[in-house]
Amino acid sequence: MGRLKTAGLVVGLFVFFLLVEMLMGSRSAPPSQERDHSSLSTNRWGTQALLEVCQRLGLAVERSGQPFQEGFLRPGEVLLMLGPQLVPQPEEYEALWAAVQGGAVLVLGVSGEETHAPLAMLGAGEAGRWDPRAATALTLAYLGLRLHPSGAPAQVPVTAAQAPSSLSAAAAVQVPSAHRLRRESDPARLRRWLESAIGKERAAGMRPLEVSRLQVLARDEGGIAVAALTVGRGSIYVLSEVEMLSNEWLGKADNAVLGLGLITAGGYPRRVVFDEYHHGRVTSAPPPSDLNYPAFRTAVWLALAALAIYTLGFAWRFGRPKPAGEPPRRSVLEYVEALAGLYREAGAGGLALRTIGGDFRRHLAERLGLPVQIPDDMLIRAAAGRGMEASRLRAVLSRVASLSEDDRLPEAEVLRLTREIADLEEVISQHGHQ
Repeated sequence: MGRLKTAGLVVGLFVFFLLVEMLMGSRSAPPSQERDHSSLSTNRWGTQALLEVCQRLGLAVERSGQPFQEGFLRPGEVLLMLGPQLVPQPEEYEALWAAVQGGAVLVLGVSGEETHAPLAMLGAGEAGRWDPRAATALTLAYLGLRLHPSGAPAQVPVTAAQAPSSLSAAAAVQVPSAHRLRRESDPARLRRWLESAIGKERAAGMRPLEVSRLQVLARDEGGIAVAALTVGRGSIYVLSEVEMLSNEWLGKADNAVLGLGLITAGGYPRRVVFDEYHHGRVTSAPPPSDLNYPAFRTAVWLALAALAIYTLGFAWRFGRPKPAGEPPRRSVLEYVEALAGLYREAGAGGLALRTIGGDFRRHLAERLGLPVQIPDDMLIRAAAGRGMEASRLRAVLSRVASLSEDDRLPEAEVLRLTREIADLEEVISQHGHQ
């Protein structure tokens, strides 16, 4: 009865989980399909792959779900701001630019594509600042840059002469959109563009940074794809399309080399921070929609089904048990053929002859009732006294003793002496039966 109880328990557990799935399965959210460039997102637009590569390289990686504040980034540290959706507050910009001027590095990826709606985890005040286009335009305006749909999705060559040494292995990057960067040196024109993009009220407090140097790292006829700006003692690297570093595009062309090269352009960073707050992620936990619930449920059901089948099969026997058959035994001939092949492959003819000759001599001494270590002369005389041909026996033993030390002995000679020994073995057997 113990087995039947176990089987019944497993079947009951299976039915229980089935009922739970029927009641709650409809509440599971499908995999996220939002155009979100967060390092927490595992979909095609997310940047989790880049974060995992950094971790495998041993970099100190963190996710930040807090707004920028004074001292949040120290010299030698790197901040990745990839496709911000939430417009930073003026004090956040002040903290960010102060950190860069003090020696920190900012990798900024922007996008001109449509993005997703505010996340449910945002508070009322943060949801009011949710404006991806304004976040992109305002951040670029501080750097004296504008974003234009003036190119096309294409591979863009890397300008080796101006690129840092960490990008020496990058020949071209794959840009998945038509947007390119353009430098706007006229402050009045830049402000007019910004006001038309985000409104006069938001643009009022913007003051462009002092950029001491701008280097073009990748460009084509449409404009700049990747730029490097020197601000104070720090650096800012700007990508015209953040999806160059997304899960889908990171493995295309030299995009992975670009991402890691920008992170390590100033040397091995003390810390690499992925900004999640301006993606609307106020916690470091992955959102429920990023988990593939249907696949997970399928795996659970398959495991339960396999357990149930195994338990039922263990509980009932289909007929009387049969003893296991004996394992097949190999014939002596197989072992002989294997040993002969081994000697042949090794070219050890002398060793083979020495083994065969030693077995023959021991067999002969045992047949005559003599010690195995008896000298050859005494062994031959004793064999002759039993009617064996002494001259033939002496010739075989002498030949084996002289040739058995030669490991390069020809195979034909080994076979000839083996036949003679076999003939003498047959004679010994005949005398033994007489």
